[in-house]
Amino acid sequence: MAKGKRGGFTLIELIVVLVIMAVLAAAAIPRLMRYTDTTKETLCDTNKAALLRMLKADEVAQGQGKKLDTVRLKALFEELLQEEEDLRCTAGGTYTASRGVDGQITVLCSVHDDAYGFNMGQVIQDINDKDLSKLPTTAVDSTAPTGKNNYTDSMKETLKQMGFDMDAMGIETWAYKGKEDPDKDVRILYWTTEKIGPEDVGKVVKVMRYNLKKKTYTAGYVMVEKKTLNGISYAALSDHDDGKHFKEYEGQTEGDIKKNFDQIYAIFLKMTPPKKDTL
Repeated sequence: MAKGKRGGFTLIELIVVLVIMAVLAAAAIPRLMRYTDTTKETLCDTNKAALLRMLKADEVAQGQGKKLDTVRLKALFEELLQEEEDLRCTAGGTYTASRGVDGQITVLCSVHDDAYGFNMGQVIQDINDKDLSKLPTTAVDSTAPTGKNNYTDSMKETLKQMGFDMDAMGIETWAYKGKEDPDKDVRILYWTTEKIGPEDVGKVVKVMRYNLKKKTYTAGYVMVEKKTLNGISYAALSDHDDGKHFKEYEGQTEGDIKKNFDQIYAIFLKMTPPKKDTL
């Protein structure tokens, strides 16, 4: 007796095949995406290494063996990026170069490196080596209203000329405490990546702080308070150092850790907002 020919797959068989294919795809696609991301990061590391080698060589040539200051180093790197158009991050990141507190140059990617995209350590040291008389002798807040007695724009421009570009580093809010008391040379700069407004008065935000007199960095929490300028109220980072307004984050008391921007900044990145709006 002749066997009959099979006409095709049944509906149940088709469903089983589709389910198997879906399971295989669910397992394969994430693996493929991870592989793609790893490939992009590896290529990015290769590009950064190549740019770093060329930048070091260019610095030796232009500086005649001496280190370039922050502003000149930044300009030199921008010229290099224009010349080397093939060295780009395929994940869409942008490259920046800066000199760390150890004197070494680093090239960072905005996508693959967990940083502002700019190392502020050497920049602040450059400020110490220049004419501090250019800085205001009073408190300055980035959130202050425009008009008379507002030195925000001049402060930003002075720091930018020294290589400390607030906007380029993603700094949303900052405050500067100048030399208000002639007997106390107090110059402290606070900055944070958080943008604050009137609704944030009474809240706590994490900040980086630099003391120009002691040449120390500190990561901590600061209260947002209400200030008044020219009769107008606004929210600002408190510039008081007492425990009610500023609290230093743990783990910054060993040795000379506060002299090292990189170590303090690493602590800042790990900090999480407090559970309560109190210090």
